[in-house]
Amino acid sequence: MSVPRVFHTTTLLGNGKVLVAGGDNRHGTTYATAELYDPATRIFTLIGNNMTTKRSAHTATRLANGKVLIAGGGNGGELSTAEIFDPATEKFTPTGNMHVGRFYFTATLLSNGRVLVAGGICDNQGCTGTGTSSAELYNAVTGTFARTGSMSAQRSSHRATWLTNGAVLVTGGATSTGVTATAELFHPLTGSFERTGSMRSQRELHTATRLTNGAVLVAGGINGSITLSSAELFEPTSGSFVPTGNMETVRSEHAATLLGNGNVLITGGINTNTLHSLATAELFH
Repeated sequence: MSVPRVFHTTTLLGNGKVLVAGGDNRHGTTYATAELYDPATRIFTLIGNNMTTKRSAHTATRLANGKVLIAGGGNGGELSTAEIFDPATEKFTPTGNMHVGRFYFTATLLSNGRVLVAGGICDNQGCTGTGTSSAELYNAVTGTFARTGSMSAQRSSHRATWLTNGAVLVTGGATSTGVTATAELFHPLTGSFERTGSMRSQRELHTATRLTNGAVLVAGGINGSITLSSAELFEPTSGSFVPTGNMETVRSEHAATLLGNGNVLITGGINTNTLHSLATAELFH
């Protein structure tokens, strides 16, 4: 890449390229720059047009129309601004602002084309310094955010996963009372959250990957100060979590990618027990 980045976003575009946007260098510099990775040439190309705002720990969500919604993040404070990247013009343009400035939150594309924004560390309205329970919906047609029902708990560094039944599973995260094992479901038809079964372990900075059979693989993360290797499966039909095989390595802030053959590729992350970053990878079958 053109610069070293952490807390940036990567988004697969409809043309097969990958948009890499924002982030920081962990030495006080936050980026507005973005670049495109071309799998055909294996080359990163810096985009001539920067984002409208420098951002780190933001979200990037590919919309049904192929454009990318980039929202929130941090830059000396929590951001409520959002912008749209158009792959056709390779330009960023502002869109409506969120009602709450946030980072370490989630943004999930729903089956109706809207984007659910939930939780995060925020700077106003319902924030305690650890997170917010508030949520809002982005409407790509009007370019605006509207408030929706709140989660049952204030969460940051949690995960949100779209399920095949249209609901969104929200798992774990940091709350005002510490890392939680609780989970809940967002129902788009009612705009409300409902508690579901709790995970077997308290987790934040974990991964949650929907498998081809509709179950969700939850892996790794941090339980307080301890990095985890444990994993579990959420079963949508029963609303419960069941244990599955452990990872070979303890990991948090790693990545998990569903492959075409149904396996899940787990890569990188941090072992906070030793403060070592990881280059290893493993497969969940």
